[in-house]
Amino acid sequence: MSVIIQAGHPSSYSSLLIEMLYDRGLKKAEDSNLQQLTSEQVSKNLYKINKKSKDIEHNKLADSISVDFLLANIDQYIWGWES
Repeated sequence: MSVIIQAGHPSSYSSLLIEMLYDRGLKKAEDSNLQQLTSEQVSKNLYKINKKSKDIEHNKLADSISVDFLLANIDQYIWGWES
C-alpha cells in the first residue's frame, strides 16, 4: 500500500489539489463501517480525542475509529480525502 500525505495551510489551495486528484482517479474515502462516519467526521473526532488525551497511541477510542475507517476502505486501491 502506498501512502501520500499532502499538508498545507488553508490558503495553500489543498482543496483544489484534492479535486484535481479526484479527477485523475483518486477515490473518495468510504464512510466507516460500524459508525458510518465520513472522512471529515473521522478527522474531527480524532482531533477532539487528541486534544483531550495527549497519549493518542494508547487511546482505545481513537484506535476503534481509525481501524473501522481503514477497514471500510481497505479494498479501494487508491483513496484519500482532505482534512
